[in-house]
Amino acid sequence: MLQNERESYWALLGLGAPYDSSDVEAVKALLSEKGSSPFVIAADGGCDLIASLNLCPDVVIGDMDSISDGKMENLRKRDIPFIIHPKEKDKTDSQLAFEFAKNLGYDEMVLMGALGGRLDHTIANISMIGAYLLESEVDEVRLIGGGHEIIILRSQATVSGKSGETVSLIPLTPTAEGVTITGFHYPLDNAVLKWSETLGISNYLEKEIATIRIRSGILLAIRRYC
Repeated sequence: MLQNERESYWALLGLGAPYDSSDVEAVKALLSEKGSSPFVIAADGGCDLIASLNLCPDVVIGDMDSISDGKMENLRKRDIPFIIHPKEKDKTDSQLAFEFAKNLGYDEMVLMGALGGRLDHTIANISMIGAYLLESEVDEVRLIGGGHEIIILRSQATVSGKSGETVSLIPLTPTAEGVTITGFHYPLDNAVLKWSETLGISNYLEKEIATIRIRSGILLAIRRYC
């Protein structure tokens, strides 16, 4: 059992996609909004993104093909545990980190460095979280990176941002039903969104805090902050 296990109610996962200052600022804003320290999991090279937030991982997971030897040595000196997997494996480092968080009992998670890198990894991360929400009672999981925040939700979520920022709604299941939103320019009230249609694309925030509620299905809310 890890020393810091379950001392926090939520987990922050640092993944390996490229990032810039806007991504760092987006995560810092979320940290400030939550007002409590997370349990921090770094997936291999995600250690760099964690460090950019002036945080230290509670555990590092992956095949260690992206983290530098110097970074590994520094973290080992600080007694940070490493869970090392072979390079030839059936799961990405992102999935290994996500499953580790689930096994510790965390259902509130934010995945940073999850978007904006390789398209195949981005799609896999979104699919992984969508499948998780389908089989759980968790309301939402957030992914941040590449100038975007994606909230994957199954019942309700709050979107925080600047007035005028673009937010698109895309169902991850064949339909998302009972979609009701407030704080957006284009209203929806008990609407049905279909994955073959584009009704939810290119809405935008009219307020700094907006809400989304759905009755059934899994929905992506994609906010562009860059």
